[in-house]
Amino acid sequence: MLDRGAVTFSKADIRRLRQVFLADRSYLVRRGFKDASRIQLRLLSGSATFYCSPVEITYGARGPGPDYCQPTPGAPVGTVVLNARFLSNDVPNLLTAGPQHLTAAQLHSTELGAAAAVLGHELGHAEQGLRRGHRAPLEGVAIELQADCYAGQMVAGAEPRLLASAMRFARRIPGDSRHGSAHQRLAAFEHGAHGGKCAAR
Repeated sequence: MLDRGAVTFSKADIRRLRQVFLADRSYLVRRGFKDASRIQLRLLSGSATFYCSPVEITYGARGPGPDYCQPTPGAPVGTVVLNARFLSNDVPNLLTAGPQHLTAAQLHSTELGAAAAVLGHELGHAEQGLRRGHRAPLEGVAIELQADCYAGQMVAGAEPRLLASAMRFARRIPGDSRHGSAHQRLAAFEHGAHGGKCAAR
């Protein structure tokens, strides 16, 4: 289970998250995106300031994040940023809210599935960048919904053992004006997970 104590990553958290990230990244490479092998993962328990096109951002253990950061405009690959608070506090709080009670075993597995879904979403933004030379970029909510669809594809293709728990998490993702409604986000994730094409929606 992801560490819910201090706003930091335990060694076990880091190992599990890197395993999921490497599986997702390898999935992109197998699908023909060779540049994906250069995408990096930064797990932040402290703070770090770096250029994330088009602005410089200070990331810390408490936010902002998660994020996919391109270092320069038009760069083929960038960095997935996860901060400790999101996975050690925000995800568990989201999973324990709502009418459907999760057992301790379900909570344990769903937290890792949530991490897979979140990493898949951010790597979905990476895939958008890798494809950008072939089509016009999307705008607004469509960008986020397509990344949710790519996340569904990625979890199903790279980490199928986590698909059921990632789906439990996807059913609890709230909507907002930037990412789309909860219904839209779940539909996009399920569409990708079931083999659908992630066209603009």
